[in-house]
Amino acid sequence: MRVKLLAGLFVLFILAVSQGPGALGEKILFVGDLHLSGDRDPGILEAVKEAAAGCDRVVFLGDNTNNGHKEEHTAFLSFMGEVRQAGAGSVLALPGNHDLCGETTPAVWLARYAAYSTAPAMFRDENSLSAAVVENGLCLLLLDTNAYDPVNRMTKHGSISEDVLRWADLVLDSLPAGTEVIAAGHHPLIPYSGTDATEGAEKMVRCLTDHGVSVYFCGHRHGNDTVLAGELRQITVGVPWSWPAWAGVLETGENGWQYSVYDLLERDTELARSLREQARVLGLTMAAGSLKGTAYEGDEEAISWFGKAFMASVEGTLQEKREQLLEDDGCRKWREAQVYSVTKAWMLGLLESDGTEDVRQITVR
Repeated sequence: MRVKLLAGLFVLFILAVSQGPGALGEKILFVGDLHLSGDRDPGILEAVKEAAAGCDRVVFLGDNTNNGHKEEHTAFLSFMGEVRQAGAGSVLALPGNHDLCGETTPAVWLARYAAYSTAPAMFRDENSLSAAVVENGLCLLLLDTNAYDPVNRMTKHGSISEDVLRWADLVLDSLPAGTEVIAAGHHPLIPYSGTDATEGAEKMVRCLTDHGVSVYFCGHRHGNDTVLAGELRQITVGVPWSWPAWAGVLETGENGWQYSVYDLLERDTELARSLREQARVLGLTMAAGSLKGTAYEGDEEAISWFGKAFMASVEGTLQEKREQLLEDDGCRKWREAQVYSVTKAWMLGLLESDGTEDVRQITVR
């Protein structure tokens, strides 16, 4: 097995050298948590195809299907082909916890997606669903972050196994000097709170930073966030089917790497208005439920305040609205409320943290 691994890494090395350094002028579209199922709005799928046109690569970050059913995977594979035909240079897919369940075991997933990339250089880890793709002086390191349970046929949680860690370390060691690296996986490596930690992620973060990797893309959280751990920036891409219906675009140029969110929907469409209203109602429902049993149960001002803060967080405007929200009397009520849920700590933490960044436009390097 190790002989095969080293032989594969040698092939990657030769391809990287023969294509030369650089990785400049790349445009990569990242799409998170598509959750493709029979009731997904076709307008969203058309918008993803439009966004992919002219991109050098498109990377789907896992949970591409909703239930891992064979027909969902068949539909997603067909959709990947449509994305390729729309003008994307190459199309890649990572598995998520919703993709690896029921009838879709890791072996079945690998068989279905064996040809999911049009990239000329792909090397797979024999012990996981991780893969490395090298083109034009750029390595896309696609990490399998799923802790799959073969007995119950489901993914229990996010995890970086020792096999994946060793494989990633060997791949990164094999790349010639000057090769740029972008890492991606379904689950976050850097936790945004104590409840969403990925098992073994700390070791992978050290591995990536030790090799000079500066960016990691992921999904899973259904939100748009960014956070730093040392020199490694993690960017969590939101979901296309939930407001504000964003994908993410990374452009590598001479003046640095720029990440920006991509609006999949025009703001004044019926679908966009519907998704925004759903998000607004969700925020108000969360607030009302969290305030039950407290002195502010049913308090319209407190509920309305949380709704405004929630919408600012999902729309990426929390920075510019922070001072106004913190001075609002609704915020005082939330501070006083004896709320026994993560909702209060999450929202106040976002508002009171100096580290919150505007995810809409990021200079990666």
